[in-house]
Amino acid sequence: GGEAAAARFADRRLALLGVVVLALVLRLAGIGDRLSDAEGYSWLVASAPDVGAFFDRLAAYENTPPLFYALLAPLPLGDEVWLRLPALLPALACIPVLYCLVRPLLGTRVALLSALALAVAPFHVSYSNYSRGFMLAALGVLLAAWAVARLAEGRRARWWWLYLAGGTLALQSEYDALLFLAPLLALPALWRRRG
Repeated sequence: GGEAAAARFADRRLALLGVVVLALVLRLAGIGDRLSDAEGYSWLVASAPDVGAFFDRLAAYENTPPLFYALLAPLPLGDEVWLRLPALLPALACIPVLYCLVRPLLGTRVALLSALALAVAPFHVSYSNYSRGFMLAALGVLLAAWAVARLAEGRRARWWWLYLAGGTLALQSEYDALLFLAPLLALPALWRRRG
């Protein structure tokens, strides 16, 4: 009993690790490509010589929150790979978060298939190599959705902290994330009413 459960747990973790490694390989293929025009604005804001210039450039050239650029600022900005790292890492983190969101609802097999689908999704791959805040926002929204799914199941109120953290991450990356975060708040009440 216990040994079989431990073996299934290890298999599940190994399968998920394989999906994440596949996602990394797919994303590394284009990570060193030349920057697009929009990514040049990320470089421009992040390379500001001081905090005042950072916020001046943010106000003048961008219409997004400061988190992504603040994460870029301490990195060596002369290389495309470093400029894309703050997009790549949250993109990879989205995969196990999606797995954790789906597994209790639909089972391990569907959760692994969902993670695999995200790992190979063309838009997710391309935005993982795009020096903008989209992947940070996606991670934040997925964290918030994970929290809401657990709250809808009647889990403890501490899951609200994950919703708050995910929501904050998403909103500090892309203002449009509010369009996803606000409706999520209604789901626990609707789920309980339906149950």
